[in-house]
Amino acid sequence: MFREYLVQIRLAGSSVMAGIAAEYTDVVPKKIGWTIAATLLFFATLSYIWGDPVRGPFYGMVNIHAKNQFNFHAGVTRVFPIHDLINGIDFSQHIVIGDSKPISLKVSNTWWNGWKYTASLRLTLQQTVLITNNTIEGIPLGWDFNSDENSIEIVNPDGMPVFQIIHSSDYDIYVNAIVPSTSADYTTYPLMNDDGLLVT
Repeated sequence: MFREYLVQIRLAGSSVMAGIAAEYTDVVPKKIGWTIAATLLFFATLSYIWGDPVRGPFYGMVNIHAKNQFNFHAGVTRVFPIHDLINGIDFSQHIVIGDSKPISLKVSNTWWNGWKYTASLRLTLQQTVLITNNTIEGIPLGWDFNSDENSIEIVNPDGMPVFQIIHSSDYDIYVNAIVPSTSADYTTYPLMNDDGLLVT
């Protein structure tokens, strides 16, 4: 909670210090000191009114018509309030294939910490990988893991991406994945992408 208003608190505190300096010292002329104090307090107020813990302390001033929701795409599209990203959103309940939940995913974002991912993906009926931000555990030999500031990807030994998390500039989140079916013969693979849930 404190971090959400850290910029505003610092600006307000600086305003008070500037006012005290103007009133009780001769170092700063009073008019200049009070002007600085008023300016800092003005920006603290604007930041409180227009600030956004997810997107930045002055985001609303620059992007007045920015939407306060984002879309989560994983076979189907669901809408969430952007503010919910502060504490993180568990998307696992929205990624269900049949009676199975082969993917678990929690995503959070704040302007001071950036994007944080916690995910697990079932590669086979016996093998699951765990992903935390840019690190991965349990990836089989021959598989690859790629990541940058906007995406995470797991690639199988044939060079085919089997799992992707992508977030766009407008905070939409996309999950694309190919996961094994719950049948023992692996004859069908649910494919999630932005066009919907397909079976090949």
